[in-house]
Amino acid sequence: MALYDELSKRGLLDLPNDQAADAMKAIAATNIKVTDATTWMREELLWYWSAPNVMSGAIQVGIDSGSLSDLSEALGELWSSLFGQSATILQTYDSTEIAGRIFAGFGGLVLAGVATQLQMDEFYALGGGLMFPGCTAADVQEAKDLEAERIALEQAEQARIERSAELTAEYEQAKSNAGVEEALFQGDKPALIIALRATADSLEQ
Repeated sequence: MALYDELSKRGLLDLPNDQAADAMKAIAATNIKVTDATTWMREELLWYWSAPNVMSGAIQVGIDSGSLSDLSEALGELWSSLFGQSATILQTYDSTEIAGRIFAGFGGLVLAGVATQLQMDEFYALGGGLMFPGCTAADVQEAKDLEAERIALEQAEQARIERSAELTAEYEQAKSNAGVEEALFQGDKPALIIALRATADSLEQ
């Protein structure tokens, strides 16, 4: 889907371009299935149940050590979605807000050295990849400009169609009033010339 369409659907067009870009670069192509995400997390030794009520993995180590305290809200969102046993999907597409928090959380894990950029890419590949990776304010403005241009061209074409229809109707009426069809039917060239001149005179009025 085009960037402008996503911005419009998510109600982001009135935001400053940089804020809209930050929101859009966090959106995956689809929601990620919780079962796929938890299986992947275990395989990568990032976060998983090692025993009833016991979480293990690199993320849990970071949480327990306090090194990931700045990511508490984002990781809480991720944990609730992954292990809360109520959700079947991570809303990496449906919800702009939730997708943003998950993206921020995973990005924070990369910055903290708990996860790698490759792992982040693999995580989002579970949802078809990010739709607009690295989206910038310039990308948002370009999308708006292209849509404005499309609308202007569409409006110009609609105006042309309306003018053409009006002129055609006016021409047909003038032609009928001047007797063009009758002259053609009779094969009367002089009468046709007169009728055509009358048609032109009528259109000039």
